[in-house]
Amino acid sequence: MLYPWFLVGLIAIAIPIIVHLLQLRRPQRVVFTNNSFIREVELVAVRHRKVQQLLILLSRILLISALVVAFSQPFVSLKGFGNASNIDRVVNVLIDNSFSMQLQGASQNSLFEAAIAGARGIGESLPATGKVRLVGQGRRIFNKAVYQASWMN
Repeated sequence: MLYPWFLVGLIAIAIPIIVHLLQLRRPQRVVFTNNSFIREVELVAVRHRKVQQLLILLSRILLISALVVAFSQPFVSLKGFGNASNIDRVVNVLIDNSFSMQLQGASQNSLFEAAIAGARGIGESLPATGKVRLVGQGRRIFNKAVYQASWMN
């Protein structure tokens, strides 16, 4: 957890529970001469209302819990997956070739040429075991040597 103190916010779950308990009031009895029909309708309505109130309470509790967990920003450590340096990392490179990239940049070159230079720089800054995927060019993954050689032509 990046921010474990946000878990103190789970105390906020008590708010909907308190509101739920305060709203549980006993209905007042009204005496009629023939109220047998009214009692049947009232029993069905009360049961339906109790289920509905419990579902609303549960959804409020789940919403508050989800917000608290989201704000605490949990993460999964890589300790269970072996050495973190053994994980293959792939750098995705996308060069925009739209018409707007033909505009002049700060160095009097087009923005497209600046993007190509930046893509070359990515290849140079990769570690020896680095891998690159050119987005829009299929699913092929290139190693550093092949990626740098592709910019030489």
